Formats: sequence, C-alpha cells, structure tokens
Amino acid sequence: YIILLDYLLDRWKQDESIKEVPQWGSKCDWQDRWFRTPVHWAVLHINIDALRVLLKHGCSPYPPKPKRNSKKRRTSGAVEYPLEICERLYNQNEIGKEIISLLKKNIPT
Repeated sequence: YIILLDYLLDRWKQDESIKEVPQWGSKCDWQDRWFRTPVHWAVLHINIDALRVLLKHGCSPYPPKPKRNSKKRRTSGAVEYPLEICERLYNQNEIGKEIISLLKKNIPT
C-alpha cells in the first residue's frame, strides 16, 4: 500500500485541477472536520512508512491550528499538532520516538 500511496501522491501533484491549500501550500494537506491532515492520521495509527511518504511529498508536519474563536471550527475536541499527538500517545515506545524524530526533522525552521 505504501507504493500505491507514493504513486497516488505523485499523480495528485501532477493534476492541475487540484488546488493547493492556501495556508501552507501542499496539495495533500487538506484537513478533515477535526482539522486533521493525512500526517495526523499517519501519526495516530503509528504508520511510519505512510508518514515518510507523506513528508516526502511535501505534507506539513506542523499544519496551522484553527483559531479558538474560529467560526470554521467544527469540533469540540482538542486540536493538536501531529507532534503533540505522538508525544501524548506514543512517547514511551520506540516507534513513537522514531515518529517524533522524523516529525522534528521535517519541521521548517
């Protein structure tokens, strides 16, 4: 499935009809109703291979959070960065530490 994900993201980037996300640029950083991106979901499911492919294709490891008072906010749950999710849930195991390291390496300076 990782090879398929890589292929699909390549095709997605080539499709000119798909618009880029204005806030941070990548076509594959769309947020769902909980303001989670594909990177969030890869972290939540501890899928480091998918995370590597997503980051390789320009997905943001640090997407912006909505403002607290935003009318666009559609969830009452905590809105966290992928790094915060990983530190909260998986900080104690080796794969979690590897994901944290990978995310930190890809945060723009």
